[in-house]
Formats: sequence, C-alpha cells, structure tokens
Amino acid sequence: MSNQPATYITYLHPTEGPAVVKQGFSWPGAIFGFIWAFVKRLPAAGAGLLAVEVLHILSQIYTDFGAVTGVLNVGVHVLIGAYGNRWRQAYLEQKGYVRQGWLRAETWEAALPMFHHSLAQASVDQLDEKISRMADKMDHMTALIENLQQQIAAGVSHDAALTTVAEAARLEAPAPAPPLLTSHAGPGEARPEVVLSAEREGEKPTS
Repeated sequence: MSNQPATYITYLHPTEGPAVVKQGFSWPGAIFGFIWAFVKRLPAAGAGLLAVEVLHILSQIYTDFGAVTGVLNVGVHVLIGAYGNRWRQAYLEQKGYVRQGWLRAETWEAALPMFHHSLAQASVDQLDEKISRMADKMDHMTALIENLQQQIAAGVSHDAALTTVAEAARLEAPAPAPPLLTSHAGPGEARPEVVLSAEREGEKPTS
C-alpha cells in the first residue's frame, strides 16, 4: 500500500467511457473483500466472499470450527487480492471495453483523471494531424492548377494539359499518413508515463 507509482491498464468503451485497472496485488480487494467485489461488478466473486464471511460468523457462534473458517476467510481475501484485478480486466473486456495501453500513477484516483487528460490531448493531436494533411492536399491541388494554367498559357492544348496534370497528380499524390501512435501524460506528469496505443513490440508494462 505504498505511494510508489503502479502500472494501470487503460480501457475505453464506446458508450461507457474510460476505465483503468491496476496491475498486481489489489489491497482494497484483500481488505474489503466482498464489498470491493460488488463495487467492481464482480458478483460471482462477491457472492463467494460473502458466503465465506457468513460461514465464518456462524461457525464462531454455533460450532468449534471458528479458527478453521477464520483461516479459510483469510485465504480467500488473499486470493481476491492476488487475482481480483485480473478478474476485473476480464469483466471489462467481456463488456466490450477495448484495451488502450497503460500508464503509471500513484493511485487509482490519480490514474483515471490522467487517462481522461491523455484522451483529450490525443484527440487534439489527431485533429491537428488531419488539418495538416488537408492543408497539404490543398497546397498540392493549388500547385496542379497553377501547372495547368502555365501549360495552357504556353500553347499546350487543353486536353493534353489536363492529361499531363492528371498524370502528375497520380504520381505526386502524397502517401497516406501512418496511424497515430500517441503517448501523453496528465498535467505535471512525465510524457513517457502514459501510452495510449498498443504496447510497442517487445515492450511490456511493469507492475
């Protein structure tokens, strides 16, 4: 439960919006048990934990096996701490969330706003890229029109000039820009700490 930065996997849903899930051991899951499971929409895990809790309480009241069920209860809490975040990731993917990448943050409360900011910044960057590409296309079209006018002014027939310009347009058209791979950080955060694309080849997030 230290304040060292942890790795959070980022997800995005077309209607539900963004979500982040911490990698590694879940201390909230281990401490709060079935309450954490129900809050995170893991009903099967929550029901199982609740059943163990009830069994432990009843065994303490009516039987001599309270110590045994107590050990079982602790073991189940450790289990959900170890696997709870993986179950949470599986739940999100089952519900249609798409994994976006990962980021580093000290807490979940810091990770989610950082992801929001990164998504907004990525949208701005993509819009700037589209505007830049449109400007390049306009410049290209302007150059072709000027070339056509120069050829007609030089006495080249209209049809021949159009054919020449069309061929030039086919040969000189700029290649499509590659897909954007964006990496942004939240306010005051180091830029490499947030990755809003699939992990690079050979690069894996560390917990």
